[in-house]
Amino acid sequence: MEVLSGLAFYVSQVSTFAWGFFGSCSVEIVALYLHYDSETPIPPRYRQPAFWIIRLLVSVIGGSLAIANGTDNNPILSMYIGASAPLIIQRFARGEKFELIN
Repeated sequence: MEVLSGLAFYVSQVSTFAWGFFGSCSVEIVALYLHYDSETPIPPRYRQPAFWIIRLLVSVIGGSLAIANGTDNNPILSMYIGASAPLIIQRFARGEKFELIN
């Protein structure tokens, strides 16, 4: 029985990470959609491999922040934290103290 509860915990953590990761990715998906929808030129940064590497890392951080906040079984909050990852990181870098909500 303990193995099953450990497996459930692992699956819960992976799910939370995935929702946070995809929440972070959704920011760029929406940005690209808006460029296509308005028929404006796509910014050059989207053609740079370095941009996509950095964006991937930010998405990984977004998923990790969702796990750190303990948002198990709350996909919407996990996505919100993932999408907010750049702002959360900036606040960490400035040394601001705040609490994530659950």
